[in-house]
Amino acid sequence: MTADPLVYIIIVNYGRASDTIECLVSLGALTGPAFRVVLVDNGSPSDSAREIADFLGCAADRRSGWKQVSHGCGYSLRFIPSPENLGFAGGCNIGMREALADPAATHVWLLNNDTLVEPDSLAALLRRCQPAVHRTEVPVSMCGSTLIYYKPKDVLQGCGGRFDISRGRGRPIAALNPREHLPEQAEVERDMDYVIGASMLVSIDLIRQVGLMDERYFLYFEELDWALRARAQGFRLGWAPDSWVVHKEGAAIGTSMRARPSAMATYFMTAGYLRLVWALRRRTLPAALAISAMRAANFMLQRDLELAGAVFQAITAFVRSPTAYVPGSFRGVGTAHQGKI
Repeated sequence: MTADPLVYIIIVNYGRASDTIECLVSLGALTGPAFRVVLVDNGSPSDSAREIADFLGCAADRRSGWKQVSHGCGYSLRFIPSPENLGFAGGCNIGMREALADPAATHVWLLNNDTLVEPDSLAALLRRCQPAVHRTEVPVSMCGSTLIYYKPKDVLQGCGGRFDISRGRGRPIAALNPREHLPEQAEVERDMDYVIGASMLVSIDLIRQVGLMDERYFLYFEELDWALRARAQGFRLGWAPDSWVVHKEGAAIGTSMRARPSAMATYFMTAGYLRLVWALRRRTLPAALAISAMRAANFMLQRDLELAGAVFQAITAFVRSPTAYVPGSFRGVGTAHQGKI
């Protein structure tokens, strides 16, 4: 890492201006390295973009120049409205292209708009990405934070993620642990398959070599796909235990671990899983399709026809176009809908 890192913080808004503004205010308390913020409005169908633009003092319908945000330490921000919803990966990629165009940029920090950062969270991520003491050890190029719930704030959401691609099941590491009971860093980094996308620091070198996020996922599995591609090219994942980030956790589309998922979340989870298997483990695709069909059958046994229908719609959309499914295939959800953020 260079002596003077410059981090581009990428935030994507979709219809939740109050969360985004609260996140922006929290960035003013950050200590440590220099950073810039790129805020992308992902084709919000409401007045969300205008509300944010009013807060920033810029136009809601066109890209702004670099504006100075006066909260706390003060920082530079560029607001970019997208005319359409490009999905989570597409929105993040808009911001990452801004970073790639700046020769001084060293890292990007992908940060969900429904997060609140603690003052040392960014500095802690960068410390974990410092070159290893031993020359033979590969430095960390993709690093995650310790995520805690917004309510209650003393409970962990996760420190990284594990995923069993053959069974289609993933889980965050140390989820629901008390805040004071953190696992060992070496244990987490040994077990993790991906960095949770709500707070992910990535080196510019990794992005240039591995590429941007795959926008064909639209929603879910894009960070897992990205991490697996990065590891296949020799990059290392890491976790910064002392980088604390509060996450309100996908309330917009019902992705809470403790609640019934929404139909939209279920659709995109199923479609993303099938796309991942097609891309990375194609020989197991028949099993993945069977697993998805069994989930639909289980929802039917629970008399939850809405979620069963969402799974079947995802399977149908994938079979019709396995290389590039269309988000609008989910009835009632057009391309203007998104909810991860």
